[in-house]
Amino acid sequence: MILNYRVKYCFLWLTLIAILVIVSPTYSTKARSYLLNKRQCTMKRQHQLEMLMARTAPVGNESRERFPESFEQLQKYCQRLARILAQTETFFKDCYDKTVRDYANILIYTSKRNMKKYCSKKQTRFVAEMLKLAPCANRHVRNNPVPIKCYDRFINETTQLIGIENDNLKIPHACCNSMVLLKCAEEFMYSIPCLQKHTPMLLDYFRTGTSSISDIMCGEYNDQTDSCMRLGKAPKPVKKLKQIKYVTPMALLIDLMESIHNVTSSPTLQFK
Repeated sequence: MILNYRVKYCFLWLTLIAILVIVSPTYSTKARSYLLNKRQCTMKRQHQLEMLMARTAPVGNESRERFPESFEQLQKYCQRLARILAQTETFFKDCYDKTVRDYANILIYTSKRNMKKYCSKKQTRFVAEMLKLAPCANRHVRNNPVPIKCYDRFINETTQLIGIENDNLKIPHACCNSMVLLKCAEEFMYSIPCLQKHTPMLLDYFRTGTSSISDIMCGEYNDQTDSCMRLGKAPKPVKKLKQIKYVTPMALLIDLMESIHNVTSSPTLQFK
C-alpha cells in the first residue's frame, strides 16, 4: 500500500506479512535449517530474490521504483510484481520443507488476492483512488525517514526474539511488534495532509490483505484485543547472536521460525 511494499503488498513481506523494506543490521542464530539440501537451493539465491523485492518496492534504501501515477505505469509495475511473486513461489516450493511451505502458501495466496484488487485489468474506483494518492506518496513517503524508523524498530525488536529462551513467546511478541508497526504507520500517514482522509481506507486495505496470515500466526495477538498489553515486554535474549543483514522481512521470519525448536508445538502455529 502507500506506506511501503510490506504495507502495500502484504509483506512480500511480512515475508514476502509484509507487509517496509531497507537494508538494516540484524542478528541471527540457527536452531535448525528449513532450507533443503538441493543444488538450486542456496542462501545466495534467496538473497537475490530479496534484492529483487527490495528494488521493486517504492520505498526503501534499495528502491528503484516510484509509486505508479498512471494506469499504464501501474500495469507495467504489476507485471514486474507478478514475476517476482512467481519466482518467490517457485523458490519456496522447491527449496523449503513443509513447515515453511505452509506459511509461504498462505502468504503467496494473500499477496495474489491483494494484487488482484490493486492490479486490476480495469481502472476500478479503488485503483483510481490509489493512483490519485501516488503523487502525494512519491513526494512525502518515498524518502521520508519516519517510515524507515518505524520499520527499523520492528526489525530490531523482532530480531531480538530469536535469542530469547521461551520459544512459545516468540511468535506472540512478533505479532505484537507488527501491531506497533501498524500504529506507527497510521500515525505517520495521518501526519501527511494529502494522505489524512485516505488513511482509514489504506489501513483497512492492509488489514484485509493480511488477515489470513494474521489469523493463523497471531490469533488473539492483534489490534482488536488487549492481549499484547497483557503480554508485556519481551524477555531479553539469552543467546549470543551473529550479526547479519536482512533486505526484507522474509529472511527474518524464516530465522525466527528456525529458532523455535518445535515449531508445530507452538500454540499459535498449528497446521492440520
